Amino acid sequence: MLTILPIALMLSFAACKKEPPQPTIPIAEKTPIVWIYDTKTNAGLATQNFIYKNMIIQGSQPSSGSQTAIIRALTIDSGKVVWETGILPVNTTVSNTHAVKDNYLAVTGDKDLIVIDMDNGNILWNYTDPIAQSSVGISIIDNDIYFSISKGRILQFDIQTGNHKTILTLRSEDLDGYRPALTAPALWRHPSGDEILIMGNRSYNGQAANYDRYDMLAYNLTADTMLWYKKGTPGIRGSISSPLVQDNKAVFYVERNVECVNPLNGEPVWTHTRHLADDFSAYKSGNITSLGNIVIAKPDSDYMYGIDINTGNELWYNPNTAAMPYTIRIAMDKVWYCSGGVNCIDAKSGKTLIDGWRYQNRGSWINPIAVGEKTGYIYTFAAGMIYCLDANILMGK
Repeated sequence: MLTILPIALMLSFAACKKEPPQPTIPIAEKTPIVWIYDTKTNAGLATQNFIYKNMIIQGSQPSSGSQTAIIRALTIDSGKVVWETGILPVNTTVSNTHAVKDNYLAVTGDKDLIVIDMDNGNILWNYTDPIAQSSVGISIIDNDIYFSISKGRILQFDIQTGNHKTILTLRSEDLDGYRPALTAPALWRHPSGDEILIMGNRSYNGQAANYDRYDMLAYNLTADTMLWYKKGTPGIRGSISSPLVQDNKAVFYVERNVECVNPLNGEPVWTHTRHLADDFSAYKSGNITSLGNIVIAKPDSDYMYGIDINTGNELWYNPNTAAMPYTIRIAMDKVWYCSGGVNCIDAKSGKTLIDGWRYQNRGSWINPIAVGEKTGYIYTFAAGMIYCLDANILMGK
C-alpha cells in the first residue's frame, strides 16, 4: 500500500505504557465468538491486522481526527493486551497501506510512514514527506519498503534504519498532461538477474470525458532505467491494488478486465472480461490475489472470479460474494474478507462458505480478516470491538 519543521513538530508518536483494560464481555456457549476486546471507542475504521507469534496485531482509528489512533497486540487465544502504541490518525482503510516483514510493521498516512517493532510496540522510526499531498500504498520487497506517494514518486526505505531515496518520479508532462499515481510495486526478476519493479499508474487529467487512464510499467531497479511503459486507454480506469506477479506473468485489475502481460516487455498474454451482468461501475478497490495457479479477481461488485493464470480461462465465478471489500486474503484454500459481515469463499470452487455473518447487527464489518490457520480462529474489527471468531462454527462444522 505514513512542511518540514512545522509538520514534524505537529506529528507526535507516543507509546502508551500503562496497563490497558482487558476484555470483560461475557461470551455465551455455542457461539462462534471466542472473545471480544472493547477498544472503548466508536471507531468504525481499522488498520489491516496481522498474526505475529502468538499475537494479533490490530490498529483502530478514532472517528475524530483529533484523537490518537492505537495499534494493539493481543494474545490470539484470550484477547489479553500485550502492548499498545499510540500514533496520530493515519489513512487506514485502503487495502495496501500496511505491510509486515519479520518483526516490522509499516503503516502509512497521507504523508507519513511509521515502522513499529511488533515484539514490543516501540516506534523504530518515522518519516514525513515534505511535499506529499497523499499516498497510494506500500509494499515490502526483501528488506526495503517501497512507498508510493503523490507527485508520481516511489521512495525506497531501508526497513531497519529508515534511510531512504527516491528511485522513480513520473511527471505529468511525460504523460500527456495526466497526473500520475503509482501503485505500490511488485517484484519480478529479469532473466539477467536484474530486479524489476512492476507497477500500475492510475492517472487523471481533470477532463470529464476521459478523466482516468491506467498505465502499466516495469522499472529496472538494478539498472535504474525504465524497462517498458504501456499507456492505457483514456477513460479506462484501474485499481489502486498492486499487480500480481507470478509464474513470469504480471496480472493487473483494469476496470472491467483482468489483464495479464509478459513482464519482460508488457505484451498482452490474456484478458479476462467481467460478465455482462456484472455492471457495477466502481473500480478502485478491485483486488487480485492467487492460490496456486488460480487468480482470484474481486471487483467492487458482488462478483468474484477464479481464473487460470496460464490461460486466462475462467475456472469459476460467484455472483453473490458482497461488494467492495478493502482487503481479501487467502488462507486454508479460502478467500476471507469483510463486506457488511464476515465472508468466506472456497478459492478452488468459488462456493460460498460464510455469507455475511455479523454480530448483533452492530458495526459496518468492512475491515480485514486475519486467519489463524492452526486454530481456525479469525480476527476482525467492527464498531470499536476486536473479535476473535471460530470459523469452523461459522461454516457449520
